Amino acid sequence: MKRGKVMKKKSRFLTGLLSAVMALSLFALPASAEGISKSVIDPNATGSITVHKYEYGGTDNKTGTGNEGDEVPDGATPLNGAGFTVYKIWGKVDLLKYYDGQSKVENLAQVLDWKNYASKAADGSYELNLKNGCTATLAKKQQKTGENGAKAGVTTFNGLEVGLYLVLETEVPDQVKEAAVPAIISLPMQKDSANTVSPATGVTEWMYDIHIFPKNSTSYSGAKLVKKGYTGKNDDGTIENVKFKLFKYNGIDENPKYTEDSVEWTELTNETTAEGENKGKKLNLVTNADGEISVDGLAKGKYCFVEQGMIKADGSDENTAYIISKEPVYFNVTAESVDYKGNTTNTTAGKEAALVENYKPDIKKEVQKSDGSLDKKADYNVGDLVPYVVTVDVPKNIANLKVFTVTDTPTNLEFVDGDESHKLVVTNEDGTVVISSGYTLSKVNNGFELAFAKGTLDGYAGQKIKIKYYDKLLAAAGNTIGKNTVALIYNNKLGTNGTPEGNGEGETTKIKDDTVVYSFGIKVKKTDGKGIGLDGVKFDLYRVDKTGDKNLADFGWAGATEKLKLVMSDLETADGGNIRVTGLANGEYYLVETATLPEYNMLSKAVKVELKIAYTTSWTDEKTYDTEGNLIHHSTTNFTETFANGDEDDPTFMTTTVINRKGFTLPVTGGFGTLLFSGIGALLVVGGVGVLMSTKKKKKGNA
Repeated sequence: MKRGKVMKKKSRFLTGLLSAVMALSLFALPASAEGISKSVIDPNATGSITVHKYEYGGTDNKTGTGNEGDEVPDGATPLNGAGFTVYKIWGKVDLLKYYDGQSKVENLAQVLDWKNYASKAADGSYELNLKNGCTATLAKKQQKTGENGAKAGVTTFNGLEVGLYLVLETEVPDQVKEAAVPAIISLPMQKDSANTVSPATGVTEWMYDIHIFPKNSTSYSGAKLVKKGYTGKNDDGTIENVKFKLFKYNGIDENPKYTEDSVEWTELTNETTAEGENKGKKLNLVTNADGEISVDGLAKGKYCFVEQGMIKADGSDENTAYIISKEPVYFNVTAESVDYKGNTTNTTAGKEAALVENYKPDIKKEVQKSDGSLDKKADYNVGDLVPYVVTVDVPKNIANLKVFTVTDTPTNLEFVDGDESHKLVVTNEDGTVVISSGYTLSKVNNGFELAFAKGTLDGYAGQKIKIKYYDKLLAAAGNTIGKNTVALIYNNKLGTNGTPEGNGEGETTKIKDDTVVYSFGIKVKKTDGKGIGLDGVKFDLYRVDKTGDKNLADFGWAGATEKLKLVMSDLETADGGNIRVTGLANGEYYLVETATLPEYNMLSKAVKVELKIAYTTSWTDEKTYDTEGNLIHHSTTNFTETFANGDEDDPTFMTTTVINRKGFTLPVTGGFGTLLFSGIGALLVVGGVGVLMSTKKKKKGNA
């Protein structure tokens, strides 16, 4: 009797210690045994340990019994991917001897302290680490919950003989903050602490299939992204409707690099959940009105965002001038925080976020007016060399682009690369530095192609350059509209390695801009003063021009200092005394009569004609995109124009009337001035003769 009492006390002690240790990692534990007897433990039996793994964020630490039907706290959900390994501390001989009271364990507390068997690994799991003379051997290698056909969150270790076992969580899922505390388990265990003795047999019942319910506190973090745009160095602000993909790394590299063909990166379209990856709420990976993306429910691990481009409201691709960059945006999720590997900024809510920048170049074309100012429109004479200035905003990521080419396609104009004063020149923004190499200039039809070699503009990233050149305005039927379409062609999509995507030089897009150059005309009507047109009268047409080689004073304008430049010669009236001159810029002109009809007086003074057509243009497609994704700033195919000061029926012309009269060589500019001047002259002659005769009569009378 005395020996039985000792055995019962030792059994209760051991069971109590086991319960205390297991309480750290189990929901429920067996209570102390009463009436333990060797006779009811089958030494040749085999059993199992089944792990039911849950994630749980609460504080309910219910005591379990080892039964499969133990209650799980509300809110606990099965957790897949947790790895467990089982080690043997005692074999069946040692365990039965202890229960039977045949062995005395002086250091029982040491034997039952898991800290003498294991310690935490770097990843937060536990690994075998024997101390203080304790021993343990591998009983079952690692198994993961939810694998090999098991239920969610469950794994079972079968074929275990009677003994004392150590259960370690040797691999934790990403979302787990900390592995479950190791458990020391006796196999078998008493069946029910509340009913230790079977009414049928009168002895204690034992369980050989033991169920444990270790729980983990899990952690899910949220990642944020802010998308901003830059045109050259100009901050465009945040960008809406940019689509991204999110990938999670499942390999072992410390600093993995994403590639599109890597099987170690898994695309996530939903939040991570305890039931497995990518099973939660669907992710919205499109930037909002603030240019932001927020992703919640991410477990620990390595991630990256990869840009896909811009989308429309209906989900289709949006045309954009921004350069799409698929260079990954890396970040790590830990139990405590999110570690962004690149630039960061704050969201509108003040939270740290990955800063992702888009760049785009830009191009602006202007024509230089006669007063030296730059505009989208100007007027010139046919044959003039029209100066143009193209301003290019170089993107910050120019070093990644293989293609960066400027083209010019003129209508009624022709590119001229002539003498030193009229050559195409590339400079920095203020014109102080000439970029004289690193590009190829080719004439294409009447325009040109200026192709910059990779690396030429790296030093101008985020800055502006200027291209200055001349086009000659060509003659055309009627008054000329000279159109110029400049286009910047560049790579529009970069791959994960930062190089252009696509075949050859990569995919490209264009940014276009137009200017317009006008020329106008004058109509000359030559009459005899009675409205009868005079055919066959010839004129030369001069324009006031400081570079001219003629003086206005030489053409009857005494004291005039203006210089004249010959525009057209041998203009001859026809079809009722008419001359029609086209291709003229606004300005001051003079008609010099060089031949007239017999019996008519030649004009001795040049006739002034002031051409001053006012014009306006309205561009209807500024900053739009065509079907090919090209950004259109201005297009002369989609604009309206109005003219003022010209003829009512022909607003790009102005009309002047020149009158010739017979009998006198006098300057005539129209009206009845010739008749009046001639009549006065005749009267003066008659008066003079009368005075002379009167004087002679007086002298005779005095004699």
